[in-house]
Amino acid sequence: MFKRNGLDTGREGFDMNTWIFQGNPKKFDVDAYLQNRSDIRWTVGNNKIQNSILLNDIAFLWRSDGDNPRSGGIIAKGIITIPPRPMEDDAQQLWKSSQKNTVINRVAIRIEEFRLSFKDGMLLRTELESHPVLRDLWILKWRAAILYSVTPEHAGILDKLWESRRSARGNALDISLQISKGDDR
Repeated sequence: MFKRNGLDTGREGFDMNTWIFQGNPKKFDVDAYLQNRSDIRWTVGNNKIQNSILLNDIAFLWRSDGDNPRSGGIIAKGIITIPPRPMEDDAQQLWKSSQKNTVINRVAIRIEEFRLSFKDGMLLRTELESHPVLRDLWILKWRAAILYSVTPEHAGILDKLWESRRSARGNALDISLQISKGDDR
């Protein structure tokens, strides 16, 4: 069996799926949710593809624009720790309106990292729309869903782009720290 992050995936080989889960800040305080938890629950709805979500799949979280035009995009990356099943809502207080059914199909996701602004390294919708390959992501073509499967090609590019933002952000921070310490290398 293959292990990922020290957990047994229950699968042979490295065949993880990648998913994008969308949240709308007009309906739910996505930013506060990510800032206060490392383990989250996310609604999958009644989507037929939810049955393909497996333990240790990759999860990207997408925040839609809401009331802030051109602010949408990928704001977090994590790992599925519990595949879809009926679960209680763990953050009812963050909904902008009351939710009647709090036990619905959800996944549990362990957040590895979140970035809530472009400066922090999030991947903006506008830049993904102009990417020669990623512009074909389903979430860019059909924005109404809450769950999207990601092709292996798109997943590889998204992962590299996400990681490159970490490196670029780290380098900028290192330079900033050197300047503030008076390091003139």
